[in-house]
This record gives sequence, C-alpha cells and structure tokens, in this order.
Amino acid sequence: MGVEKHMFITRPLRRKRTRDWKLGTWNCKSLNFIGSTRILSDIVKDRKFDIVALQEVCWKGSTVRVFRGNHTIYQSCGNTHELGTAFMVVGEIQKRVIGWWPVSDRICRLRIKGRFFNISIINVHSPHLGSSDDDKDEFYAQLEREYDRCPRHDIKIVIGDFNAQVGQEVEFRPVVGRFSAHQQTNENGLRLIDFATSKNMAIKSTFFQHRLLHRYTWRSPVQTETQIDHVLIDGRHFSDIIDVRTYRGANIDSDHYLVMVKLRPKLSVVNNVRYRRPPRYNLDRLRDTEVATAYARHLEAVLLAEEELNDAPLEDCWTRTKAAISNAAESVLGYVPRSRRNECLFRAYPNNTYISCHIDCLSRLLVHVKEFPQATDELKATREDFRTIPNFATTTGPGTDGTEAPVSRMYWRTERK
Repeated sequence: MGVEKHMFITRPLRRKRTRDWKLGTWNCKSLNFIGSTRILSDIVKDRKFDIVALQEVCWKGSTVRVFRGNHTIYQSCGNTHELGTAFMVVGEIQKRVIGWWPVSDRICRLRIKGRFFNISIINVHSPHLGSSDDDKDEFYAQLEREYDRCPRHDIKIVIGDFNAQVGQEVEFRPVVGRFSAHQQTNENGLRLIDFATSKNMAIKSTFFQHRLLHRYTWRSPVQTETQIDHVLIDGRHFSDIIDVRTYRGANIDSDHYLVMVKLRPKLSVVNNVRYRRPPRYNLDRLRDTEVATAYARHLEAVLLAEEELNDAPLEDCWTRTKAAISNAAESVLGYVPRSRRNECLFRAYPNNTYISCHIDCLSRLLVHVKEFPQATDELKATREDFRTIPNFATTTGPGTDGTEAPVSRMYWRTERK
C-alpha cells in the first residue's frame, strides 16, 4: 500500500505596511458658536483624521487649547471675529508636535516629528478672486517667507483654501495633474502655479482620478461647484501623498467640503524611549560623621511635622516623605560619578602599554607579510593571534617606561625572536 502524502499549503507572508495617516483641510466659514469644537471633533474622529487644517474659524487671538476629548487646537487669529486659521491635532499624533508658529489670520505653520524626515505643514487661506492685487501679492510674499523658514530637509506641505481654479493645460502638466475638475486656469490659479513652480512643488490634489463630486471642494450660492481647496508638496517627497478626495457627508454649516489627504511617510515611534538608569546617591559619604550629621539636620528640616502626616492620606504621606529624602540626599550626599565606558581599560594599563603593544604587533605583522607573501605556519598562527586581540596572557614584558607590564602573546613571540 502506498503512503498517503499530506501537502500543507502556507500563505505567503505579507509585507508589513507602514501606517497611513490622514491630513485634512476645511474652510468652516465660522466656528464662533457654542458647541462648535465638540461637533468638529466628532466629525474628525468619526472619519479617523489625525490633523485637520481649518480656515475662517472666526476666533480671537493666537493660542493653544487642549481638550479632554484627546485633541488639541492651535489657532492663529486676529483681534476680530473674522478669518483665522487653526490646526486640530487628534490622538497620538499630539505627542509628535515639535513646533507651531502663528503667522497671521491667513497663515500658520505646524511641525511634526517624523522617523526619517520631519514634516512642516503650512495652513493658508488665500484672498478670493475679487480681492485687490496688492492683497494677493502681500499674501504670496508672506507665504514665500514662511516657506523659506522651514528646515531644508523637512517634508514641506502647503494646504488650505487657495480660492484658485487649476486647469488641465499641457504646459502646466509637470506641476498640475491630469485630473483637475476644471479645464482652464483662472488668475488665482496662475499665481498658485507660479508659486509651486518656483519652489519645485506639485499641486497634488489634481493628480488622482475620482468622480467629479469627490473633486469639488466648494458649493457657490447659485449651487455651482468648483475645486478651490488644494494641497501642495515638495517634489522630493512627491510620492508620500497617496490619495486626495472630499468627504461630502461632513456638515458643519459650511459651503466648503472636508478634503482628505492620505499620506504614507513614516512617523517617529514616540513610545520607543530608551531606558536610562537613574543615578545612584553617594552613600559612602555617610561614613563621615560630619556628612551624616548634616544629612540628618537637612532631612529633619524638610520632613513634614508629625501632626501634618497624621492628617494627610497615606499615599500623600509616602509621596512627601520620599521627596524629602531624595531632596536631602541630592543636596548633601550627591551622586556617584559614572565611569566612562573604556576607563577600566586605561586604569589596568596606566602607561598606555595596551595601545603600544597593539601598534607594535600590527607593524611587525605587516613587515612579515610584505617580506614573505607565502606565509609560513608560524606566521599564520601569529595572524590568528592578532585576530583574537585583545587576548592577554599572564606573561609580562617591557613597558613604555622600562617597567614590567602585561603584553599579548603575539608581542612576546616576536620579542623572543
């Protein structure tokens, strides 16, 4: 009878993907009403956004507000309830924020810590098409200055409401993709393309093929829709943005749609903190009577009275007592100095015999190799000994100052010859 063979089919191992994260932009028209931040946070968290750039929040002042719902708002606003830009940072990515700069009520910048490159995000709200040329020139000059302040090696992203329609002209193809919602570029679109070209950036929001209703970002009062909210990224990190589209279901009483940008750069692992051993107190100093007396007096001065300890809860008593002991030990005893990693090596060989032996062995070995290309058995053994350095025998030999010092076997072998 034949032996039945069983075949086990195993699935191929999938490559571990890096975590994609979502960046958004939304012109809210106004968030100056009661409960606006709660409604906004619910919308953002339901759609799993990490950072959302907000325009026209209509708040006052530039500040940072931390909320109990595990999100933080960085707002850059003026002195009136008009315009204003802000960032909403949600969840674990709050720990990766390493900088924030409020520039004006139209521009602010946020910096995120990455694994290989940090990320600088500039949130903008451009003047509309009917604004004067002076206002537009001033805005783009300010944007250019802020862009130049970003560190050189950062991933630079400019996102927000540009009030610009970008077309599908062939001459703009290196900067603009083939899937813009419009055929022709308007005046604000030309300014945006000029800025992107001068900074070697790409208007990434026009590079992805979606249905038109997922490309439009603004609905006019006459119910026509256009694409005027964009995201730009520097050409070196062009492939870090893998998708851009709108979420039409998000509603905060605004005529703009929430725009989603999906990125795939590697962020830093903030929880991977290297353990560092706490320093030790120099307890050997307590053998000195004067130091022990000073320590006792200092501890008695900082300890709480017995009446206060009786009235306080047990946990508070222990916390205060521990802090008092640590404070007294740090002030009077100090810490044990940490020795350098290779200090023990030089302590064992104070006259640099360790280094001199190795240099002498290396020079003698090179001389043998040059004179005799075909190494003898003893030379091969010598080379094997050299590969195992440091490997010291109990033999002693002449040191650098004429005294006896421990040397390696190879050094002693060459000296005997």
